[in-house]
Amino acid sequence: MSTSAAKKHFQYPRPFEVAPDRIEKYGDERPDLYESVRGSGAFPSGHTAWGYSEALVLATLLPELGPQLLARAADYGHHRVVLGVHYPLDVIGGRILAQAAVADALSDPAFARLVGQARTEVRAALSARVGGTIANAVACQQNYVDTGAGAAAYRRDLTWGLPRIGGDAPAQVPDGAVVLLRAAHPGLSDGQLRERIARTAGPAGYPLDVAGGWQRIDLLSAWLAR
Repeated sequence: MSTSAAKKHFQYPRPFEVAPDRIEKYGDERPDLYESVRGSGAFPSGHTAWGYSEALVLATLLPELGPQLLARAADYGHHRVVLGVHYPLDVIGGRILAQAAVADALSDPAFARLVGQARTEVRAALSARVGGTIANAVACQQNYVDTGAGAAAYRRDLTWGLPRIGGDAPAQVPDGAVVLLRAAHPGLSDGQLRERIARTAGPAGYPLDVAGGWQRIDLLSAWLAR
């Protein structure tokens, strides 16, 4: 999962480089973290791509936590804008890249086999640790965020409130996208999974909406859909 080639191609300056007087910088005790990314290009967001990729794979292993993991991934991307190191469009691009890349990986039999083994191992270890089912343990935990609020924020950040630049068009579920949702609804066919993704898709015509595909996928809503 690398964004280096795209960053070098677009060479889009980051917000803190373009408008330093409008950015509130955040940091810790380490040397200036902003200078470490100066000149490296903003689009797409590599951190967002990594955050979503990790959440998508973990949700495949632990679907009971899928909505919480996806909400956390969305916050990961959101914080990159808060920090002033990325624009909303960079975050949308990072999410698109993660979805496409993870779907491609999970569609590879060798990788899928490894994920299946990891799923069996981690679920057995967690069940033994909590002395019961993972579903019961999850039901007793304090969530990262209220599910409804997390779903609303996730959908908001499909477009980030950017201006609509295109017209209406039906959602087109990209090839391979159903694999991202299979863990949430293991009893459904590919056709039924595609229907859920299309039914819960975001609105058409916003930036990076290419042929109604990856940009419009609201995976958290599709995860919760019945």
